[in-house]
Amino acid sequence: MIKDTQITERIKLQFRAEVFNLTNKVNLGLVNDTFAPGPDGRNASAAFGTVNSSRDARVGQLALKLYF
Repeated sequence: MIKDTQITERIKLQFRAEVFNLTNKVNLGLVNDTFAPGPDGRNASAAFGTVNSSRDARVGQLALKLYF
């Protein structure tokens, strides 16, 4: 959202509110794709195919900008 306020003829103040990931949806990181073959040729890695991280949750910021 942006709100512009005219202070004088040449000066304007802008208020800005920004929100990222407003719905707080989970953004998962990359899947662990490290394959470690065991003695029988099957995968021996217990972490294979798991997701262990996520990106930032909801973030909001406010800003003021003065135009002159």
